[in-house]
Amino acid sequence: MEKKYVKDYLHTDIIIVMPKFTVEEVERMVLKYQHIGFPVVENEKLVGFISILDILFRNPKATIDKFMRTDVIAATPDMEISRAAKIMWRKGISGLPVIDKTNKFIGMISNTDILRTEIEHSSYDKVLKIKAIFENLHNCKISIEEENVNVRDLIPTQSNIEADELQGRMYEIQKNLNEPIVVLRTNNKNFIIDGHHRAVAAAKLNINEIAAYIFISETPVQFGYEKTAKQLNLKSLNDIEITDDGKKLEF
Repeated sequence: MEKKYVKDYLHTDIIIVMPKFTVEEVERMVLKYQHIGFPVVENEKLVGFISILDILFRNPKATIDKFMRTDVIAATPDMEISRAAKIMWRKGISGLPVIDKTNKFIGMISNTDILRTEIEHSSYDKVLKIKAIFENLHNCKISIEEENVNVRDLIPTQSNIEADELQGRMYEIQKNLNEPIVVLRTNNKNFIIDGHHRAVAAAKLNINEIAAYIFISETPVQFGYEKTAKQLNLKSLNDIEITDDGKKLEF
C-alpha cells in the first residue's frame, strides 16, 4: 500500500487566535465554535497553542500571550500519517498543528483524520480474507480481477450508509486516495461486497468509473446477493439511504 502523508489529510480551514486576543475573547470563541483550544498565529507563523484549561480563572481582560503554550509539537506536510499518529498517541493529544519549513502555519491534522485513513479501506490482505471466506462458505474457487467498473451499474447489498463516512470518502476521492471497492460479479451483474461509501461518494462526485477488485466464481454458485438486493429493493446506488445517527438525510 502506498504511504500516506499529512498533506493529503490536513484541514486548512482552521480557526486561529492571535497573541493579543484577550481571555474573554477566547472564551467566547470556545463557546461559539465548541473547540477546546486554538493555534496561536502571528504574521502567519505558529507561535503557540491556547486551550480552555490554560485560561481558566484568568483575568478576562488579560491577553493570552501570557498563558499560551509555546513548546508546541507540530507536524509537517511531508510527515507520514503513521508518524503523526505515533506522536499523538505518545503525547496523549488529539491533534497537531501543521507548519512548513519556515514555521508558517498551514493547518491541523487530528486523530479523527488519521482514523479516517483506516476506515473502510480494502487493502489487498483484506480482499484475500474476504475471498477465503467466500470460498469456504460456498465451496467454490474464486478468481480476482482488477478493473474499473461503471458506478451507475453497481448494485448495493446494504440499504444505508453514514453521512460522516460518506464525506470522508468524497474527500479521499478528490485527493486520489481512495482504494478499490470489492465487487461480486454474478449473472453479469456487479454486486458491492465492500465499499458502499466509496461507491456512493463517486456517484455524488459524478465520477463514471471506480477501481474495483472483482470476485468471479469459476463454477456457477448461488451466493444470495441477488436475493438480498431484491429483498431490500436495491437496484442502484440511488436506493441507498444516507443517515446520521439513524436519521435519514437529503445529501
